[in-house]
Amino acid sequence: MHLTTGTNVLRATGEEAWLHKIVINNAAANTITVYNNGAASGDEVAILTLAATDRGTFEYDVGLNNGLTIVLGASMDVTVIYE
Repeated sequence: MHLTTGTNVLRATGEEAWLHKIVINNAAANTITVYNNGAASGDEVAILTLAATDRGTFEYDVGLNNGLTIVLGASMDVTVIYE
């Protein structure tokens, strides 16, 4: 899933998901927050704090049992690999 801004619900509350990777294509000096939930609340799986020049891949391979929501703190270019 290609993301560029805002709160992105990739799996609804109660749905299982498997988060494999987050690829930073073009960052911004801000954060990315990953929730084990179908909303931007509840259990935080990760908080990535990025500089504007950051690029790369963060590997997780983690199972989530209550949905998947990704919040981009600023406009940036991110690819999320999940199922």
